[in-house]
Amino acid sequence: MAEGPVASSPFAALQVHHPEHQTNFVRFDPPSAFLELNSLSLQPLLGSLFNNSLFGHHLDSRYGLPKQLRDVLLNAPVLVRLDALEGGRFQAAIQVRLMLAAGEIDMTKRSLDAVATVLLKRGFQRVERPLLSPDGRPSNHVSIVWLDPHGHPQGG
Repeated sequence: MAEGPVASSPFAALQVHHPEHQTNFVRFDPPSAFLELNSLSLQPLLGSLFNNSLFGHHLDSRYGLPKQLRDVLLNAPVLVRLDALEGGRFQAAIQVRLMLAAGEIDMTKRSLDAVATVLLKRGFQRVERPLLSPDGRPSNHVSIVWLDPHGHPQGG
């Protein structure tokens, strides 16, 4: 696990802590996620994939995600989190939170509606599942989950 700014010296250069300097020692507890990335944009992570002409063509033609929207998504501040799953078909779940400007929200909703239409035509089912609050209690919010034609969750 790494946290904080990158040091200019290698880890090997770190000195062993002496008892008189224990007040300077900081212990980091491991995060609950396998990976958590806070970034000013998705560009470094997904830029080469989204900008690939073949991939971009299929996102546009099959799912209604035009280049303009892909650029908005790539340039939005983002939190990406990868968590372990206890059971089911997959070993991990990925969650992405984007901060969009007010003027970009309608275009994003229209594009997501187009994706939903395509998924429904391909035999996917859209179901609502209740979300849990961080302390494990049910909340008033729901999540949209997409089930494949065999009834297995594929995303949401």
